[in-house]
Amino acid sequence: MNKYLWIIAALVAIVFALGGYVMYEKMLPVPTTLPIDAVQLEPQAERKDAVAAPSQPSSITRDNVNFVFTSAPERDGNPYTNVHVLISGKNAKEYDAGTFEGSCWEMDARGGIDGSGLLPGEVAAAQCWFGGAGDEVGVFSTSAGAAIRLGELGEGDPTHPFFRGNFKVLYTL
Repeated sequence: MNKYLWIIAALVAIVFALGGYVMYEKMLPVPTTLPIDAVQLEPQAERKDAVAAPSQPSSITRDNVNFVFTSAPERDGNPYTNVHVLISGKNAKEYDAGTFEGSCWEMDARGGIDGSGLLPGEVAAAQCWFGGAGDEVGVFSTSAGAAIRLGELGEGDPTHPFFRGNFKVLYTL
């Protein structure tokens, strides 16, 4: 009789564990792919140190872009990271993209924090994330020229999708 109680208890525990897992999965936000019109690529406000757009088309490719991340001092117990963008080639230069809350990484083939890849015109990007929000530093190259832009990231909630947008020009290349 005692043997059967242990088997029943084990089965009940498994059922509760599976039920909890299913409920947990249903509460997680589902990554979505953003329609192109949901991503704002046009600058809203340019930084004072931004320079005029080049007069010829951009030749910047993924191979010309490298990101450098260094730890910055914590503030209020939160981690911060300095982000620099290195553009190599004929007009090689280093750009200070800023200091961002959280950890930063370069986006790879799997995409970014939202599971989607680079945006239209974006040749390379880095994302920084902490506590449900973050920033994206993207290098965009189009026939009109190239720019380093800064955008916002937000995890959203059950009624609002993940947010990735509000890109502003930091530097024109």
